Amino acid sequence: MTGIRIIAKGRTSDETERLAVHAIALRESGVFPGPIWIDLPGRRPRISSVVGEGANPRQGQLLTIPAPGGSGAMQVDSLGIESLEPSSILSIADGAVLLEVIERAEQGAVLCKSVRSGAVPVGRSVAIAGIAWRDYFFISSDDAHLGHNLASVANLEIVISWVSTSNHMQEAKRKLPGNRIIAKLETRISPNALINILRHSQSVLIGRSDLAAEVGDELDSLTRRYVQSAKAANIEVAVGSVLFDSLESAERPSASEIGNAIWFLENGVSALLIGGSGAPAPLLRKFLAIRELFR
Repeated sequence: MTGIRIIAKGRTSDETERLAVHAIALRESGVFPGPIWIDLPGRRPRISSVVGEGANPRQGQLLTIPAPGGSGAMQVDSLGIESLEPSSILSIADGAVLLEVIERAEQGAVLCKSVRSGAVPVGRSVAIAGIAWRDYFFISSDDAHLGHNLASVANLEIVISWVSTSNHMQEAKRKLPGNRIIAKLETRISPNALINILRHSQSVLIGRSDLAAEVGDELDSLTRRYVQSAKAANIEVAVGSVLFDSLESAERPSASEIGNAIWFLENGVSALLIGGSGAPAPLLRKFLAIRELFR
């Protein structure tokens, strides 16, 4: 089960930010040692500019990263820098440069110390405390302006929602070249249609929340059919929503929730997407429930 990823996704930007803060705390405390991905709306955080010694900090060098609009040695866009806690680690360019957050400064800035020195490349992405920030765009398959705002970008992971035919995926690949196109399966799809969709997909995400609204009690059996079809086609598959939802109020997951999660892990699902209220207690219970499955 090594390599299983947990993706925390909030229903709003504020909720996602709270999930990220709690997940960082879990990583740093050692409560959950496995990889944790946090979904953020829009593009992943990137270095937008560096000034002076910020371009090539020495070992032990102190740097100020400001909140958006502020001044400092390094600007990071879309990071929510004001939410970072002391001892958080910023990993730049896949770990080429590492900065440790020392303390919060005035006006939302943070003071960092270089713990791995090197040149800071403008435009490269930033990860926090071992948490990789997934770069998901969700686009409806019936959007007449598919890709209109993304035509000039590449190397993104773009989720096409409400996929029901292979035409949706073919159009997405044609209009969004250079990106990883992910089919979101959230409706009832016939076996033949599913095979054709998978032929044009690089990954699939099974959205159980919307699927449940359509198929009711068939949710688990249909989810498993989709997983089996994707793995038979050698396609990476993630499963999201309606996972450990009882832990929003209960202390322990139900037997059926545990059974489903174990089946997903044993049958090649590479990511479990969990969400919910964004409150720390339910989030911690969900992480701990999934951690138990690694033992």
